[in-house]
Amino acid sequence: MKLWQPLAKCLSENQPVVLVLVQEARGSVPRGVGAGLVVLPNGEFYGTIGGGALEWKALSHATTFTESGKMFEQLNVPLGPNLGQCCGGHVSLTYEAWNPERLEEAGVLAQAECAGRFETTQSHTNTDLIHRTIVESEGTERFGINSVPVAIFGAGHVGKALMRSLSLLPVRIVWVDSRADMFPGLAPDNVSMHALSDPRTILADLSSETSIIILTHSHAQDLAILEAALKVGFSFVGVIGSKTKRARFESMLLKAGLNENLARSFHCPIGIPGLENKEPSVIAASVSAQLFMGKPAKTKNGTCFL
Repeated sequence: MKLWQPLAKCLSENQPVVLVLVQEARGSVPRGVGAGLVVLPNGEFYGTIGGGALEWKALSHATTFTESGKMFEQLNVPLGPNLGQCCGGHVSLTYEAWNPERLEEAGVLAQAECAGRFETTQSHTNTDLIHRTIVESEGTERFGINSVPVAIFGAGHVGKALMRSLSLLPVRIVWVDSRADMFPGLAPDNVSMHALSDPRTILADLSSETSIIILTHSHAQDLAILEAALKVGFSFVGVIGSKTKRARFESMLLKAGLNENLARSFHCPIGIPGLENKEPSVIAASVSAQLFMGKPAKTKNGTCFL
């Protein structure tokens, strides 16, 4: 969940905001350290610290904090009977005032957030303001997540639906098709579009952690991309299709000289097993869920930021 980008946007529009952060979390809690809210004076907000009674209390106190004229405050919240939550944990929330004069500082942090997870050190001023400096090594605050890299080959109905579904998640998407006119005029900021006569050429630019999803308009092109992707070796390679298509592709890959283990190491059909609905949006939701199975976004110390 992004915080610094909406915060910087608000400041650029001359709107002061309150930044609410989970600074400490003990026991069972809705969200871990690093989760937060950006709260505007009118009550609108970005981000989440888990919803429910905790978030309601945090938003309510943000109004009280703003009216107090304070620049910084810390609030300890036990998640027990007093809050009506059965989590049983404890969180410490910090409230920090940000005004348009701090736009440059916020812009630096927003830019770092675009690149993934980053760490900062804190320094307090004599007015209780906190200034943050981005650091390369272990810091006192951590923000953001490392986005999951995904490459989608195909910009047809299912490709478009999958792009829309994944773009809402912590994912960096490389979207490829041989037909330039199939792409929309605009795409979300975590999506890059590539019209290539031979889509296979982009495989050399992708990291081995990339999940490859192949769903082009041509079975021959699907097979060509699949063979090239398997030879490179990626964390996940999936092809849209039936069990019959899978068997045919396995046979053709074996004839092309791939060893048996490699020729059978791709996912087809793709998506969660047992889901029969073939609507593009349903397929997209199923594949999106499949990609995140076993891939929690965590920091080095195990704190979940999703």
